[in-house]
Amino acid sequence: MASEIRVDKINSLSGVGTVTLSPTGLDIAGITTAATLRATTGIVTSLQVTGNTGIGTDTPTEKLAVKGHLVVGDDFLVNRPRIVLSAPNEGISTYRHLFGANLKVDSSGTFTTPTANISGGGWEYLAANSLNAHGTLTYLSAPDTNATSSTPLPRLRIESDGKVGIATTNPTNYQLLTLSSDSAVARFERTGGAWAKVDIRAGSTAGNSYITFSDSATSELGAINYEHADDTLRFETYNGSSRVERLRIESDGDVTITDGDLIIGTAGHGIDFSAQTASSASGATTGSEVLDHYEEGSWTPVISFGGGTTGITYEARDGEYTRIGRQVTITFMVELSSKGSATGDATITGLPFTVPDLISDTVIEASGSASYWNNIDPDLMWMGFSAESSGGGQLSMRYQPETGASDAVDALDNTNFTNSTNFRGSITYFTS
Repeated sequence: MASEIRVDKINSLSGVGTVTLSPTGLDIAGITTAATLRATTGIVTSLQVTGNTGIGTDTPTEKLAVKGHLVVGDDFLVNRPRIVLSAPNEGISTYRHLFGANLKVDSSGTFTTPTANISGGGWEYLAANSLNAHGTLTYLSAPDTNATSSTPLPRLRIESDGKVGIATTNPTNYQLLTLSSDSAVARFERTGGAWAKVDIRAGSTAGNSYITFSDSATSELGAINYEHADDTLRFETYNGSSRVERLRIESDGDVTITDGDLIIGTAGHGIDFSAQTASSASGATTGSEVLDHYEEGSWTPVISFGGGTTGITYEARDGEYTRIGRQVTITFMVELSSKGSATGDATITGLPFTVPDLISDTVIEASGSASYWNNIDPDLMWMGFSAESSGGGQLSMRYQPETGASDAVDALDNTNFTNSTNFRGSITYFTS
């Protein structure tokens, strides 16, 4: 049979505090001294201790030792000189990791971990100063793995304004400042699948600074290279075995394509010369200052008489052209083996580009001369060609006789040709 004792109050032997039993538990009020005070559950609203107090441990070594998680619901005020947070070394007695060593906050607001050399192992710690350095945070470590020196080296520093320094304590003018030798100082890398990475290397005054680009299979597929010796900026791509310079920007602003072509991939775009002085001639109007076309090629000249080509055959014929912008220059040669049976004025068709109607009140848009002719009747003093817009573009053949009463320029027709007529010529005209 269970027994119970009911009391309203138990007075402390020291005569200072009271112990009150309530339906919710045991209430201790005032100052109570005891050699050992244990509480497994419940709420302690006010506790004053003169010795070491342990929560979750029977062997506290500090004023308050907590084994397990500590949850602070409201403000956590520290009025004493320091707080020591200890963590086990997890079986590693000669190597201390960040927060694996003691973390100390002193009366000035600075928190550090021990800086003493640990023989045979490395060490690392955080140091912060919220009073004198306006909230800077510095990560330091031993200069090498074996911690042969007791002097800590700064590895990372975060300033109060958000600037970050790596291997430097003075990132004053940079959001991110890293210091290193000629090797890569930063890498941005994507992992998983066909990953890629970007390396940044800062060279000395005698070396180069690089931004290199790589993928999962090949390193340094491309690079942007700043050459300190001559202050040039160079762009490099991979040729299958190594990086090769493709383009260079000189210190004076000149641009050199070292290997490759300059390709304008969109119609209507090109090299813009609008920065140059336009013509000031009376009546002159600038239509475009963009060089948007260059082309070289071949074409096949076709002889016709009155528009007909019946029976016309060739021993040889050939044509070449060069187009710069809208300007087209053509050269050609024709050697007949038979002039056929067609009749009428002689024309040449098959031009590589159309001849638009640009000059008002005439179909003649340009003129050119023959450089050679043979087996044409009669003897000629001059032979030439007129580029005409008729039919989308053709060359009319003209001549001036060497002898005779008339000096007029006439059109050549089938009667002036023989079965072995041959000639060469050139003309420049403008296309659309």
